[in-house]
Parts: sequence; structure tokens; C-alpha cells
Amino acid sequence: MKKFILLLVAAVAALPCPGSEPGKNVRKTDVIDPSDPFRYEVRVGWGGYPLFDDIYLNPYNEDVGIYYGYGDRPLSSLYDDYSGPVYMTGVISAEFCFILKKWLTLSVGLNFNGIWGNTYDGETSAFLRRDSGISMTLLPQVRFTYKTGRYFKLYSAVGLGVTYGTFRDKRIVSPCLHFVPFGLTAGRKVYGFAEMGVGMLITGYNVGVGVRF
Repeated sequence: MKKFILLLVAAVAALPCPGSEPGKNVRKTDVIDPSDPFRYEVRVGWGGYPLFDDIYLNPYNEDVGIYYGYGDRPLSSLYDDYSGPVYMTGVISAEFCFILKKWLTLSVGLNFNGIWGNTYDGETSAFLRRDSGISMTLLPQVRFTYKTGRYFKLYSAVGLGVTYGTFRDKRIVSPCLHFVPFGLTAGRKVYGFAEMGVGMLITGYNVGVGVRF
């Protein structure tokens, strides 16, 4: 009887107290800085030189190569229709971010680069048409924050995604590897950011605004 009573007391003691929640005793500092209650971010940005798009989607580079003797098309193509300068909007980005820890953020971004240019007659140089295209990149990234203040953060990031682009008769589908050696955010709930990108998405600056919640 005494053993039965002891077992009953032990079983009752092991039950959770009313109103208790699982994980209540887990310190918030194990997950995220308690002074920084945000769990998500939405960011939009613009900038950078879309080097990969310029290399693989810009036919103007090929035309210039022919005129200076290092193109790989026959001489008869000299009188084919040709491209004028090709322009790009620069990379316009939208990201949704998951703040997992004080130093670690995962994001998924959609990036767009608009492309347009004119085509001219090879014999008369008369304007024929204006062409347009687009490059789209889906890019997951891992962001590492190595310095945190109340109103600023310094970070680096690396991402690997996929790019689809089309302009005139060109189509590309390619992996996209992207690095951010240095990035800065300034602000708290609403903030601005500036970062330096190196890779297949952009080479150069990227600036924008974000909201944490």
C-alpha cells in the first residue's frame, strides 16, 4: 500500500501545472535576443550591375565583336539586322526573411531585371522595332549577422538559386550563386539597408528598405 501511495504521488508530481506551457522554461536567449522581438522581415531593393544577364542576354556585345574582328559569325552577316545598345533596369528584389537567431536569418527572394533595346536594318540602319525581355531569379539566402546594435546590424550572406532569362532569340536557365561580403541595416522596425553584392545576380551595390515584425 505504501509503495502504491508513493508511486501515485510521484505520478502527480510529474504532471504539468495548470496553465503551464511547453517550453516555458526555455530561455529566449537560446532562440533570439529578447530585446529584439522581431521574427520576420520583408525587404525590397534595387541596384547592382547584372553581370550575368549582360554577358548572356545582351546581343549588342556580339555585334560589337563582329565589327572589331573577333566575332564568330561569317562576314556575310555584316548586313544582317543588328542591335543597338541594350538597356537594363537593374535588379529589383523582394525578400521574405525568417529571423531564426540573433545571428542567423534565412530569406527567399524574387529578383527581376527588365531588358530592352532597338533593332536596326543592317543595310539602311533604319529603326525596325523595340524588343523587351526579362530575367527572373529565385534566390534563397543565408544571412549571418556579426555585429548588432539597437539600431544597426552588420552582416554577410550567401545564396544559391536559379535564373531564367529571355531576350529576343536568347533563353537561359542557370544556377545563380551570389555573395554579400558586406551589408548594413539602419533602423529598427522600419529600416534601410545597403549591401555589396558579388556573383551571378549582381555585382555592385544593392539598396532598399525593409520592415520587421
